[in-house]
Amino acid sequence: MSEKKKMGRPVVGQPKDIRLTIRIDKETLDKLNSICEQKKISQSECIRQLISKAK
Repeated sequence: MSEKKKMGRPVVGQPKDIRLTIRIDKETLDKLNSICEQKKISQSECIRQLISKAK
């Protein structure tokens, strides 16, 4: 029997299979969205970049 191929996009780098939920106020969300718009990146990618810089 042949192996089934997975549907969807291939994983690039490490798989991002952990979901994180946070609570923030509207002002913080507005700041995050502003940064994301300026850099043209997603909220998740923005947070990953900020965490990487904090190391």
